[in-house]
This record gives sequence, structure tokens and C-alpha cells, in this order.
Amino acid sequence: MIWLLIGLTTYIVTASLGTAAQLGLVNTRPFRWAHHALFAAVWVTLIVLVVMMWGTAWLVAALPIAVSMAILPRFKAGTRAHCTCALIGLASYGVMLVWAVALG
Repeated sequence: MIWLLIGLTTYIVTASLGTAAQLGLVNTRPFRWAHHALFAAVWVTLIVLVVMMWGTAWLVAALPIAVSMAILPRFKAGTRAHCTCALIGLASYGVMLVWAVALG
């Protein structure tokens, strides 16, 4: 379960930085690479989660996360499609967390 929480936290941090940049709350121009590095960290934590929790029923919820992460770079940052895609991944992480907690 710790890997699920680490993955979810990494996803939330990445989405929060992207949202803050789009809203003009943070200027990421000097360190634009940070959001991309966090995006890579989301992939790494998702892969570790799948490997460590292999065989659990709730892991099937990782599929929509992987799909949304795979197509996310195809949409320009700040567009409705980019935001919707990111939110689908976040919602899938939420479903996975609730499912994992329900199964104990």
C-alpha cells in the first residue's frame, strides 16, 4: 500500500505544479525541466507499484493511469484535453486507493 501512496503523492505533486504554472502562481521557466522530471517520476512510481503489488485485484485500475499518462504529452499544456487527461489519471489513482483500502 505504501507504493500506492507514493505514486499518488508523486502524481498530485506533478499535477499541482502544472496547475500552478498554468494559473500563473509559479513561474517555471527557469526550471521548466522540473515538471518533466516529475512526469518521469510518476512513470517510475507507477512501474514500481505494478511490480511490487502484482497480483492484487485493485491493480487493474493502473491501466487507465498508464493510458492517460501515455497520451498526455500529445496534448498541448494548458489545453482542456491536457487537463482532462491528467484528471482522468488522478481519478483513476483515487479509484485504486479506495479499492485497495476496501479490500484491505
